[in-house]
Amino acid sequence: MARQAHDTSKLEELTENRAEASGTMGQQVTSDPKIGNQDRKGSAAEEMERLERAAEEMENKGNGEAADKIRELADKRKGNQLYIALCGHFSAGKSSLVNRLCEAELLPSSPVPTSANIISIQYGDSRALVFHHGRSEPVEVPVSELGAYARNGAEIERVKLYHSAQALQDGIVLLDTPGVDSTDDAHRMSTESALHLADVVFYVTDYNYVQSEMNASFMKQLHEWGKPLYLIVNMIDKHRENEVPFAQFREGIDRAFRDRGIAPAGILYVSVKHPQHPLNEWSRLQWLMRELAGRKDALSALSVRQSALYVAERHADRMAEANDDRKEQLREAIAEDGGAEEAAQRDRSLEERITELRGSADRRLDRLKKEIEAIAANANLTPAQTRDLGAAYLESRKPGFKVGLFFTAGKTAAERESRLNAFAANLQEQANTQLLWHLQALLKAELEQAGLAGDEELLARMNALELPVKPEWLSGKVKEGASFTGEYVLNFSRELSDDLKSAGRRAALDAAEALAGAAGRAAQAEAAQLERERGGLAER
Repeated sequence: MARQAHDTSKLEELTENRAEASGTMGQQVTSDPKIGNQDRKGSAAEEMERLERAAEEMENKGNGEAADKIRELADKRKGNQLYIALCGHFSAGKSSLVNRLCEAELLPSSPVPTSANIISIQYGDSRALVFHHGRSEPVEVPVSELGAYARNGAEIERVKLYHSAQALQDGIVLLDTPGVDSTDDAHRMSTESALHLADVVFYVTDYNYVQSEMNASFMKQLHEWGKPLYLIVNMIDKHRENEVPFAQFREGIDRAFRDRGIAPAGILYVSVKHPQHPLNEWSRLQWLMRELAGRKDALSALSVRQSALYVAERHADRMAEANDDRKEQLREAIAEDGGAEEAAQRDRSLEERITELRGSADRRLDRLKKEIEAIAANANLTPAQTRDLGAAYLESRKPGFKVGLFFTAGKTAAERESRLNAFAANLQEQANTQLLWHLQALLKAELEQAGLAGDEELLARMNALELPVKPEWLSGKVKEGASFTGEYVLNFSRELSDDLKSAGRRAALDAAEALAGAAGRAAQAEAAQLERERGGLAER
């Protein structure tokens, strides 16, 4: 009972207090503020959003591997499962332990040193899915044939096992990893991949090798991940009370790990092959797994945070290495006379440029509005020739206007239409040459100046500007019953000019706003980059 009370206390510490503590990685990682702040709280949805932003930033910096790992964590956070990774050397009895927990012979009990893949076991109808390298779809095989597949480790990426074991019912997923005493890089990467996803780590060791240097070294690395770590001492049936009292043996193990700076969340002593052994703590292990499953949400949140910090630290190391040459240049510059002043001057220059960029979109749009207005104001759309054609058309609209002596109705209508078309064609030419083409030239020049000449969508928008002068639009502008005097002709021409200028201004301003928006977004991106450069300059 005392051991179980101690376990409960440790679980409370893990799920409540530990998330507030500053872990080793949390103190060191400064490269990514989105995931480098352990004190930051929020919903799971907010956490996944921060992870996705961090992954995007890592990918933008050329580190696709780190981005994929962060996205794996975001996907994992969506689930409602507790991942327990089992680590240990080849002969520690991991597979036998898994089989006993699942109450079935799921994994080959003999070590398979050629297998470099992770085998996950979760609740479901009994089946095995084998994922091969280079294949998108898994192959389903009988669980009984899994041993033969496991020996082809070079071909297999991972294996998913489903089994209806009671121990897995509460959403527990077991991750069986390759032996840690392997020198194979593929084995090491598989184990690290399992630790990346694990919420809890069970390190399994043989009774005779608990305090071996290999075990201590690997547990030290596991401890640095900042995840709950349990040591499971298997084959406790090898203990001989007449050689050393068990209490003394256990105290020696506790002291040895304390001296190495390793603090497991718990140490359990079991015997898979001798379940009735008096020192066997199998029921305690089963109780622990149920308790862990009951706290899976808090443990998963902690695990994702710790793994994200670990990935961020590796990402920061990679970015630092990539900047080694540049840092050396900066050191040399600072070492020279005036180096510090040069850095300060660069900082001032960056600050001025950032200020300029921040307001560039509004200034650009204001300037374009003024230039568009000036072009429209100066455009003469109804010169004398155009007004004469307009007067001729208006004359054809007077009551009593007739052409010819015979069949006058048809000839009169044809003459009126001819005069209207001539007037429309001339006014269209004036609108194009005096207004539209000048507006397009202004916008295209601005497109070039803003560095957006390659933006095909904006360029197409400039080319699509038009001021159509339709005959029916002109005829609709004529007021019925008007006297059609010389003064009316002038007023009629002025009204048409104003309408065309207004339409030209609206179309040009819409295009100018789109242009300024695109230029503004580019300016904001440049300003953000300069802000980062300025921050990096200050840090360096």
